Amino acid sequence: PTNIGLYLLSTVVACEMGLIGRKTAAQRLHETLATMQRMPRYRGHFYNWYDTSDLRVLDPAYVSSVDSGNLAGHLIAVAQA
Repeated sequence: PTNIGLYLLSTVVACEMGLIGRKTAAQRLHETLATMQRMPRYRGHFYNWYDTSDLRVLDPAYVSSVDSGNLAGHLIAVAQA
């Protein structure tokens, strides 16, 4: 979750700095959020680690409150941007 949030945030920053265009940034955000919708979760919370090729949860499967909080904060920042 932390890595996903940082990717979303870095996409916004890259756009704000003029490194990528708004269309590219919007597409990246859309695709990432769509992928997140397909990821298995535990009671709505993302697991801490996934295989990036097929989205399966990696062992040991657990939910990290710290990483979940990081993702929440990043999503708030991205939404404000």
